[in-house]
Amino acid sequence: MNNKFIKLDWNNYKEVQNKVNLIDATYDISMLNYLTWSHYGITIYFYDDNNAIYLYGQIDIKKQQIFNNELDSRNYDGNFVIFSPIYNKKDNINDLISKSIKILKEYTNNNQKEIYLINSTSEIINGFSDPIYETYANFIYLTESFKTFAGKKLQKKRNHLNFFINNYSNDILVKQFDISLKQEFLDFFKQEINDSETSGEYEYDVLKEVLDHYDDSFMSGTVIYYNNKIIGATLGIINNDIYEIFFERSDTNFRGSYQYLISSNLKINNINTKYVSRQDDAGMENIRKSKLSYYPIEIKKNKIQKLI
Repeated sequence: MNNKFIKLDWNNYKEVQNKVNLIDATYDISMLNYLTWSHYGITIYFYDDNNAIYLYGQIDIKKQQIFNNELDSRNYDGNFVIFSPIYNKKDNINDLISKSIKILKEYTNNNQKEIYLINSTSEIINGFSDPIYETYANFIYLTESFKTFAGKKLQKKRNHLNFFINNYSNDILVKQFDISLKQEFLDFFKQEINDSETSGEYEYDVLKEVLDHYDDSFMSGTVIYYNNKIIGATLGIINNDIYEIFFERSDTNFRGSYQYLISSNLKINNINTKYVSRQDDAGMENIRKSKLSYYPIEIKKNKIQKLI
């Protein structure tokens, strides 16, 4: 992999991920995750200098959903944001940010009057503006707690799970996802998105593209049937010691179906990572409240910070 300013795509994301793993195996957002951001108005580019991966996002205002109106109001269409570099912690983050700016100016020929940093780390980056906007970027949980919802905090989730098992299990069929289930999976998600009160714009397109590139060496999922009809489906990937859930939909007319889906997926696919990531809240309060109700052990946030 050369060190040019390159668009992240389906031909190179695995190679970039392998390099990320060598630099920082604890990095909690996969390159596949970043690759899907193009559907939400942020196309990712990277620059590899062997000791760090520098990440950038080019903004399409018409589709941009991740940072609400903060970038829209700054007439940022077509411009780039800088993401916190992926690096080993021996380096100085401020030096890396300065290099990020230099690389951007050199390789894009885009003399932006303003450049913003999307800081996804807990580090304080001095010498620039205070954060002007903040989003919930990642909800992290212990995998073992999601298999049974054990413990006092998760008592309500466990009650829902037990209700589902006690009332529906005789008519339930759980299948590991394989590519033969692709169209059923897509049809279910399309219907759920159409019927849902939560935003599903672009989600179907992302799912279809991921399934078009399905790789069972690190992707896995589950489909749940009730009387031969799909009532739940999920798909995730192994990213080092994190199982990253990309898609998760269930028919809420069945009490406990979400808890059963989460638990069954981890068990049937023998997921033994230390952590589960359920990604972001899509900027929606109801999704945020739901993910908080599972008591994450860590919540990562993206902070927008003006560099120049």
